[in-house]
Amino acid sequence: MADVIRINNTDLTPIESHGVRVITFDMMDEVHERPSGTARKNFNRNKHRLKDEMDYFVLKTDEATGLGIWAPNGLILLTERGYLKLSKTFRDDLAWELMDMLVNNYFSVVTPIQHTVSPRMLQIVELLMAEVADMRRELEHTRRLVHAAELTQEFLTIAQWVKREKVSRQIRRSDYQTLSLYIAACCTENGIAFHSGKGGAWPQNVRNKYPRNAYDKFVWPWLKRRQAQAHLQLVPTRSVAKED
Repeated sequence: MADVIRINNTDLTPIESHGVRVITFDMMDEVHERPSGTARKNFNRNKHRLKDEMDYFVLKTDEATGLGIWAPNGLILLTERGYLKLSKTFRDDLAWELMDMLVNNYFSVVTPIQHTVSPRMLQIVELLMAEVADMRRELEHTRRLVHAAELTQEFLTIAQWVKREKVSRQIRRSDYQTLSLYIAACCTENGIAFHSGKGGAWPQNVRNKYPRNAYDKFVWPWLKRRQAQAHLQLVPTRSVAKED
């Protein structure tokens, strides 16, 4: 059995299938500090963007049992390439840090291919390795673009934005937490990075800092439509996209 790898205070027991290291949805949720089922939900939502036997493998119950995992309905295992693609749906600061940690410390070990592996499987593994190299280059390029954008982008808490725009009559302090959760969901669905809040007297999500353009994109349209209302009645984020 491979040694346990500790990432973000989570012990991961490496899993290998089809000659490459893979990760389960449960492992991804745990290390990314997401509610159970989050990675599976994002996978199902973006499955049309992923390729079978390249981004993920589907194992039958007996095959999963051979890995020490009980999966009565079968098991889906993400390759490094699939993990990197799915991580794009976790657009927070922690996700960027963890992608580096898992790529360098979990997926980096290459398992020697046995001679019994079919030529077709060897071809798939070679394609996977080439695709992963491309994904790493794309990830680094994206990170540089994000970093450059953050250097010029202004990030504000709800309180800072309300004070700056003088909308305290339209948004009460008691509604800050609701509004912060709303903007966080909008940013996540639209791939907009924001800074998770740390320290201070406010609840953590209220201390989140969102880019100025997130307020312009999600909050101002909502305020214009609901100026006559005395309290927040936030619509689902998907409705915002349709109305705007």
